[in-house]
Amino acid sequence: MSETKTLTGLLFRDNRVIAIQSFLALLVFWAAASIFLDLESIISSPVAVFTFTKSLIISMEWVPHTIATMSRILIAWVIGILIAVIISVVMGFTSFWEKVIKDFVIAGLSIPTLLIVLLIVMQFGLSEISPIMAGIVVAIPYNIEIMYEGVKDIDSDLVEMGDSFELSKWRIARRIVIASILPQILAAARLSFAGTWQIITLAEFIASEDGLGFMIQLQLNKFSMTGLISWTLIFIMIILAVEYFVFRYLDSYLFDYKDDVSTAMGL
Repeated sequence: MSETKTLTGLLFRDNRVIAIQSFLALLVFWAAASIFLDLESIISSPVAVFTFTKSLIISMEWVPHTIATMSRILIAWVIGILIAVIISVVMGFTSFWEKVIKDFVIAGLSIPTLLIVLLIVMQFGLSEISPIMAGIVVAIPYNIEIMYEGVKDIDSDLVEMGDSFELSKWRIARRIVIASILPQILAAARLSFAGTWQIITLAEFIASEDGLGFMIQLQLNKFSMTGLISWTLIFIMIILAVEYFVFRYLDSYLFDYKDDVSTAMGL
């Protein structure tokens, strides 16, 4: 009886097992639709995609395009985070700039992403700067929205205490402000990284001659569903690798102390 309960718990409560089950169910449904409904020409098939992806990986064709996309993403992502941190702190501590900037943030959140990308491409043309600028401009309002709430929750008494002890502004910013909003910074970094991926890829699709977005565009022009899915899979696998091996590690490294505190307090 206990073994049955253990197996049931593993099948229906373990996130990793549930994820594998969902993936396998999707593959079965996909294969059945492509074979029995004769939709292979429309939605391809798992076997065709696996074969194409395998040859793609072995040929190393994906490497230069992935490097091109990743370099743009990292530049746009880091700049977007830094600008958002500065603006969020300014908004959180000065009511005047809060009123001035808040409407621009709302506008940035409201404007369709595709429109922003097209405007930037029209401004900078088919250049290396277009995808990077698109990633920065689109990500900043979302980063500010997340970080700003964290800044507003900072205990002002801590800042005043730092001033009373004559700490430097940089030390107060680093040890009190940044430390207090670190969870929001990490949350914004995680979400904006995935969002920047999407924006950069879209910009490459429209205005680039290399990168994953460009290769997806080529497959679309060829009407190759197999190639389109395969290049998208490369995209997804890299995103998942960054999530599991970078952001989850950082989350565990930076905030494991919370679990230790909760355990010590019996919570």
